[in-house]
Amino acid sequence: MLVTPLPQGAAHDPQKLRMDNNARLFVADAATNLVYRFDTAGQRVAPTLSRRRLDFGGVGIGYRLPLTVDVRNGANTPLQVLNVTVVGGGFRLDPIAPAAPFSIGAGGSARLTVVFAPQTAGLAAGLLRVSTDDPGATLLLADLAGEGLVVEPMAMAFVLDRSGSMSESSGALSKIERLRAVSTMMVDLISENQLDELTVASFSTSAAVGVPLSALNPATVSAAQGVIAGLTANGATSIGGGLSLGLGQLASSTLTRRNVIVLSDGKENTPPMIADVPIPGGTRVFTVGVGLAALLDVDKLELLATENGGYFQLTDGNDEQLAKFFTQIASDLFGQQIAVDPVLTMRQGQLQDIPVQLCDSDHSATVVLTWENPNAVFDFGLVSPSGVSLGSAALTWSRTAPRHRIGRLPLRGSRWFRPGAWTVRVIPQQMPRATDVAVLSVSVVSDLHVNWVLTADRERRIRARPPKGAEAYAGPALFPPPPSFHFPPAGLHPGDTLVVDVAFAALGHGARLIGGEAVVRSPAVSLSELARHFGGLDLDKRTDRDIRREHDELIKHLASRLGRRPVRRRTYKPQIARDGASLSFRLPLTGPDGIYEVLLRVLGTTITGEQFQRERTVQVLVRQ
Repeated sequence: MLVTPLPQGAAHDPQKLRMDNNARLFVADAATNLVYRFDTAGQRVAPTLSRRRLDFGGVGIGYRLPLTVDVRNGANTPLQVLNVTVVGGGFRLDPIAPAAPFSIGAGGSARLTVVFAPQTAGLAAGLLRVSTDDPGATLLLADLAGEGLVVEPMAMAFVLDRSGSMSESSGALSKIERLRAVSTMMVDLISENQLDELTVASFSTSAAVGVPLSALNPATVSAAQGVIAGLTANGATSIGGGLSLGLGQLASSTLTRRNVIVLSDGKENTPPMIADVPIPGGTRVFTVGVGLAALLDVDKLELLATENGGYFQLTDGNDEQLAKFFTQIASDLFGQQIAVDPVLTMRQGQLQDIPVQLCDSDHSATVVLTWENPNAVFDFGLVSPSGVSLGSAALTWSRTAPRHRIGRLPLRGSRWFRPGAWTVRVIPQQMPRATDVAVLSVSVVSDLHVNWVLTADRERRIRARPPKGAEAYAGPALFPPPPSFHFPPAGLHPGDTLVVDVAFAALGHGARLIGGEAVVRSPAVSLSELARHFGGLDLDKRTDRDIRREHDELIKHLASRLGRRPVRRRTYKPQIARDGASLSFRLPLTGPDGIYEVLLRVLGTTITGEQFQRERTVQVLVRQ
């Protein structure tokens, strides 16, 4: 600052200060009869950090949490950032941050991202250091604090139907064959964490424990797959019996995260019944129905799940989707996000390329590929946005078995990862038949989590009920929490409007939702009409020949007597909030009563401008 005395003159009023257009301030000193001129045009404003402390809170070991801080240059000349360092165990500078040295223009700012990825449990402290060429602020500092948490393991019970009706045809396979294939895949999918526990129970006229609750080590995995492979269909249906044994096994666990998956194709006809079995608080129950809604206890299975922190899914004639349902449950339990999960028709000698947007907030991708023919062999590869093909050598973990292939690919931080449009290439290596059905699911471990909230139309104010097992969504040390999925409310009727609100969880980090679509598949025939004709059937008590005859009659009835209408699919676009933090779909339920399938897709951009996508498949029970 330059201070220049002006020539003496008349006394000046010291209360009046004035700065001219050249950033000069004139100050009058009446005591000395002087006027001083202050030149401020060349004065620098010191750079600052937008935050002096980054508190990450609790982060699970093996997970990562990014926080951002801005380097601000308030001066009217450029600022040179010479070096940026992060010290402290578990803290690091994210690769998406600009690499020093770099320049910040006059009045501008640059964003740095610091990541806390603890490797050990306990409190952690660190320091962010930013060196600049500003003589008044050569070093800018921010404290870093966080705590590493041990991710709480979970105990899992499979409760599987082996009643006589499971021998019924289910497309290219029987229902029991589908059960064996999807359960074996699920065991492989959850087998990586050997701190988890697994038990397998099955039921028909009576229930039995095939695998007692055990740590998920290789011996348990082998035992579970052997028991599942040996399941045969026979007898009546006691869902309550299988549920009771599964819960009894979980009761012996010291773990607080407890989950049950119940799979059935029919109606309970032998005690104990579902209503006879008390569900312990904190136990999360998922139910999956295979077959047609008219032949299942859809009301009981839906209630069992939705009142205990889970959700109900039903194939309703699209039995190839069974694998999709199980991978969706697994992604929720592991806190992952489904990016894409199409059902594919594969043909001999033809590859299929499935695009998927992966962004700089995605840490790893798990690819699950399943198919129907046990004599077929499929594989998958990944192609980066730059066209680089990645095969099995790039996978950090994989499992292969008849009818499925699973692999995990590290993303951010790996030498090959680039955000953008990736491709998953499905490769038929051996196909005895001309065509086969495959299901591909890609889920990501990501910093970006979205909540899916389903309600009835706002005018009627019918809201989803908080499940009794809501506390089981995440254990106290689980990070990040699974995406919040609030199931559809009970009491939906034809003509109602289903509202789906999609919003970021706490870890949005400046990302925006920019679009999406909802595809609604309505039932072809009224469920109540089907129930009047076939609700009294007890397929468990018929021979295989009679079962197939009844099944054929049902299909023929759908096609002629009721007048089969084509399945209606309608596509809806969302209304997006102005700030991009949420969007909403309004979905009219205009068909008959029955099971409506809703495929939800959303697209967004990260704070760095990269795109990402999320998907969710939902079954909604609409009653007459």
